[in-house]
Amino acid sequence: MNKRIIITMCITSFILTNLTACVKTPEEKIVTDKKKGSISENIIPASKDPKKLEIPKHWTDTIEKSDGFITIHADYEMNIPEIYNTPVYAYEMKKLSNQELGRLCNYFSEGNKIYRYPKMSKDELKKEQEKIQNFEGRWAKLEAVASTTYWQNSYKQLDKIIAQAPDKKETLQYAAPKWETPYQTERDKWDGQSDFYYDTKDKIGLSVRIDKGRNIDPVIRAVNYDTKAGSVTRFLYQEGTYIDEKTIERLVAGSEEDPPEYKSWVEKLKNKISDAPDITEDEARKKAEQVLKDLAVTGMKIQECVRATGSTETESWGMLDEECETEVGYSLYFFRTERNLTGYETTYSDVYGDSSKIPETVYTPKFGTESIQMIITKNGVKKFRWNNISVKKEKIADNTKLLLFEKIKEKLAQHILYMQISDDGERTKKEGLKFTYEIRDVKLRLGNISAYEDPNSVWLVPMWVFEVDRSWQDKEQVNKESLPYEVTLNAIDGGYIDTE
Repeated sequence: MNKRIIITMCITSFILTNLTACVKTPEEKIVTDKKKGSISENIIPASKDPKKLEIPKHWTDTIEKSDGFITIHADYEMNIPEIYNTPVYAYEMKKLSNQELGRLCNYFSEGNKIYRYPKMSKDELKKEQEKIQNFEGRWAKLEAVASTTYWQNSYKQLDKIIAQAPDKKETLQYAAPKWETPYQTERDKWDGQSDFYYDTKDKIGLSVRIDKGRNIDPVIRAVNYDTKAGSVTRFLYQEGTYIDEKTIERLVAGSEEDPPEYKSWVEKLKNKISDAPDITEDEARKKAEQVLKDLAVTGMKIQECVRATGSTETESWGMLDEECETEVGYSLYFFRTERNLTGYETTYSDVYGDSSKIPETVYTPKFGTESIQMIITKNGVKKFRWNNISVKKEKIADNTKLLLFEKIKEKLAQHILYMQISDDGERTKKEGLKFTYEIRDVKLRLGNISAYEDPNSVWLVPMWVFEVDRSWQDKEQVNKESLPYEVTLNAIDGGYIDTE
């Protein structure tokens, strides 16, 4: 699970036993069958009237829990649309056939030949190694931890990869696009994790390039759904390296104590992306919609459109090199849509803690919400990433009752308290630490939860998304974290949705 981890805490039975001593027990009975949840109890007839959820136009609030151990402050202008019927549908992972995979590859290859993903040469790998060892660009962050055992082992691993690499570029091996044993790139090996590599002999992967005669040809990577490997269905087409404002926002977050060289690199990215795009946002939207139409993808809606920048001339492991000539376009995010609610993919992690140990309903869906990201410039589609490719299976309910906002905000406070206590809360509370959470954003979207008696499927339900900033106060000073958090709650019963 991709958590931002400072210290991994072992939650003892003593902490769990004493949890109720500092937390008021919820009045309602906790749902023990989290897969079923309370969907069946909240199915209601379809209606032409908007739901009365008592959502304030401006949320002003102070919520304290456990004698002020945590405090939630809200002073936020809400922008939640009127909500009418909220149906629930079951989705299952789509397994792509060779024919379907071929159609996707042929669309983006535009008639050009496809060849197997070649190995990197020793010289190519040494260039990446030099950037890492010289702490260039994003690697400037490593200087403070370069002597740690973890990074020393990483350097040794890269030395081994270079030793095994060919001296020269391999001859192109043309091939038809079809499922093969997953290919582990040099970057996959070094990172130790990849969205497209799984250690299996089954033919569920594809890693190829498109022969366009460039220094860096476009890449296609895909992986198919497989229960044994634990993979979900994904597809990626990418030219060079392109990043967007959302990526830069994550690079900026938490950088207050980062080295000046890293901050300088981030500022240069911000300057690059601030240039005027050579394509209008409307043109980018129309082009993206046309791609979905060409691929016969339906039921997806643009949730967000932000600026993007990049170059077809680099695939640096450190993102964008300073010397790259970049172009500016737009990055568009599509999600499944039901009525006037769209899906959501979390940007930040949940608050620190162990969600498997908290005394509340926790949903751990089989896979995340389906999404498509496209980056488009005046020169066409530079990136197309389709995550969690799913198919609608059946309708579970025509309409569902949602909790009033007053109840949802109480669920939010309970969840934050439970997570805070699971994160060594007994000790920190005794030491006099107090935590404050400031509301910075609130959304009502759609997210996947576990499907009742169907472990390989999910239910797409309305979901509250709360983005918060955390600070804590001890006897000497107030400490404010620079990284925000997101809490996602099922809008039907308030259960926590572990979207990671």
